[in-house]
Amino acid sequence: MVRPLTVPFHVATLNVRRLASNDRLIELQTALRDVKVDVLALTELRWRGIGALDLADSDYRFYHAGPADNNDTSGTGFLISSRLQQQVQGFERVSSRVSFIDIRLDRKMLRIYAVYAPSTTGNDDHDDAAYE
Repeated sequence: MVRPLTVPFHVATLNVRRLASNDRLIELQTALRDVKVDVLALTELRWRGIGALDLADSDYRFYHAGPADNNDTSGTGFLISSRLQQQVQGFERVSSRVSFIDIRLDRKMLRIYAVYAPSTTGNDDHDDAAYE
């Protein structure tokens, strides 16, 4: 029998479509002020490199795993609320299109993936490479 979690939390996903600047990140922070979400999986970041930073004007920590190539439109990541930041056990980039975050809840480990799949109008060779 599955025991219910004692810590309720809210998970959402968002294709941010070019979160490649600080201005766009500030816009996202502003939009989240009225939304009750603890884990926000993000796709199409275009944010270079891998890392995490605390956002000064919000209660979120931004985890990002972007491509190395400036022409690549992918990149994934997460915004984690301050309620869950202490429970984050790890964040990893699998590829420029896939990352995951591990969150400890009670005695369980929850792994949440952010996946940016190719569009249906994309190049077939590029799509095949993304799915490998």
